Amino acid sequence: MNRVILFVIWIALTDTISVMVKSSDIVKSNAVLNSQCRQVGSKKEPNNTREEQNSKCLDDKASVLDDNALLIEKLLQGYNKDNPPMKGQATEVNISIYIAGFHSISVQDMEYSLTFYLRQHWHDTRLAFASEDGKTASIRLPDGRQENFWQPDTFVTNEKRSSSLLQANRLIKLDNTGNVLYSQKISATLSCPMKLERYPMDTQFCPIFFESFGYTMDIMYLHWVTSPVLVDPNVKLPHFSLVDTIIENCSKNLTSGAYPCLEVQFALKRDFGYYFLRMYIPSGLIVILSWISFFNVDKVAERLSVGLVIILTMTMWDTGSQGSLPRVSYITALDVWTSWCLIFVFASLVEVGIVNAMSQKTKHAEEPNMQNSSTMSVSPSTERQLNDMDIEMQMCEEEKKEKRGFQKPKNCSKQSKGQKVDEISRITFPVAFLLFNVAYWSIYLT
Repeated sequence: MNRVILFVIWIALTDTISVMVKSSDIVKSNAVLNSQCRQVGSKKEPNNTREEQNSKCLDDKASVLDDNALLIEKLLQGYNKDNPPMKGQATEVNISIYIAGFHSISVQDMEYSLTFYLRQHWHDTRLAFASEDGKTASIRLPDGRQENFWQPDTFVTNEKRSSSLLQANRLIKLDNTGNVLYSQKISATLSCPMKLERYPMDTQFCPIFFESFGYTMDIMYLHWVTSPVLVDPNVKLPHFSLVDTIIENCSKNLTSGAYPCLEVQFALKRDFGYYFLRMYIPSGLIVILSWISFFNVDKVAERLSVGLVIILTMTMWDTGSQGSLPRVSYITALDVWTSWCLIFVFASLVEVGIVNAMSQKTKHAEEPNMQNSSTMSVSPSTERQLNDMDIEMQMCEEEKKEKRGFQKPKNCSKQSKGQKVDEISRITFPVAFLLFNVAYWSIYLT
């Protein structure tokens, strides 16, 4: 058994060494033939003789190179990559893109990252060749030969960063009619000027600008194909939804000439559910909690402490929620909401202070009357009325303790001004907050 295994390994090594020797011989023969052809082309001989010798060199190389490599060598004879394909008229370059994925969308830096395939099509009559069966045939340019052909100098204008790859991901294919396909994979971070007035119920339009760097419109111009933008159906965006793509022509006239430019805009609608659960509901509950002080009538110290804790909580929450936003010079929809919530909480604290001041004023006004009544001589009927008032006040205080201020005591016929303000606040504050919600959501959700 061991002998069989060793025999198989020996055969495999022999085949591998023979293949390597053959490849080395092919490379050496190709280098020799290239040197000979260059020497023939440099000799000062008649054109007919030179063409015959060049043809002989190419025929000799056919025994070493494959058909595609031989065809590329023939196409490169007399080909100048510095000259555009069309002489006397501009070359039409058709563009399409395929979105492979959105990676991140940063509101703080106003940028987004994505990966896409840029496909450019143009016609170069110098690259047309005859196919054997008369049908359309295409060949792929190998690495190292792509730089020998004319290519449009299209670049992304609003690119901020791009991924550095060891080898460029690109493909160039030719067909026998002279049509050229240039496909390139690009992973880049692009700038996206955002308008955040309606944040977080906004829709952002993030663009990609394709522009020629050095060729003006009299040499080449860019044109969108029929379906220019395709998106992978499995693409998922963080906190956004792709609702539309808009294509435009952004060609511009500069002092150095008119340059072709194409633009595609991605309409990205922000997902509102996350912000509604994490920002709007907690702040609304904080506002509702601030109304508890309207029902705790006689506990002034407790009312003040509850109001202060709520307003500090609201302030800290507002500061934390603004940490994920850029420092813009205008007011956003979230700023409007948090500002009004803070106003409602502060107003409830002010109401507590007003009620406390009214209670203190009423108390100081009643003390001299009680002292005067204690020194004056009263009639039996007046004394009986005062005793009934004392009994009613005691019953009112006992009922207040039992109901803990959340219901109106039945035995308290006369209310102070502070109590009346509390009763009015229990209605006006919720109604005002409800009206604010109706106005806010009707404006920003339309």
